[in-house]
Amino acid sequence: MNTCKLWTIGALLLLSRAASAEVIISEIMYDPASKEDSRGVVVEWVELYNAGDKPVSVEGWYLEDEDGKTNPLPKDATLKPGQAVVLVPAGMTVEEFRKAWGEGFDIYIMGGWHRPGLGGLGNSASAKNEQLSLRKPDGKVADEANYESAGDWPELKSGGGPSIVLKPDALSSKANDSGKSWVAAKEGELGAITCKQTENFGGKDVGSPGKVATKE
Repeated sequence: MNTCKLWTIGALLLLSRAASAEVIISEIMYDPASKEDSRGVVVEWVELYNAGDKPVSVEGWYLEDEDGKTNPLPKDATLKPGQAVVLVPAGMTVEEFRKAWGEGFDIYIMGGWHRPGLGGLGNSASAKNEQLSLRKPDGKVADEANYESAGDWPELKSGGGPSIVLKPDALSSKANDSGKSWVAAKEGELGAITCKQTENFGGKDVGSPGKVATKE
């Protein structure tokens, strides 16, 4: 093989590496201090993050666990490089979520995040429960976060409150498989805040929805 062909192959490999696309689960609020309201609306949420360097269409993607799955993300749903979006259960509205957590990020309401369907995120999670996955329209797994509430995973105080957040050096689908890559959200760290008290939120949940701390 001549030098010209070697350079061409090398350039193609570099381009393929540079044009990476990876949407991951980057934050999970599975045991909020805020409880279901009179309508039975839960205030759990999951954050997705585009850790790659090109836009990714997530139209038709959905969350699934061992109990069921949500409805798919809507038409034209796209994540830009470095963008995070927040998925919340049906029954919650965008306006209600913003009252508690603020502006500056996209929110998608996910139908099917109740029984029958995804049900709810496990509070006392184990290796068999909660097997949370992000799946593409064809059912293939885009990312998994089989989180637990003990072991290497952050242990939350009784009654819940903080989300679990990926560390800045662990923003990949491989790294987020390990509990050591996650921390419990703490106000003032990694962009985390305490939510405002509203009709739906108790004002004690701590997290950073829509904001992902990256390595400098």
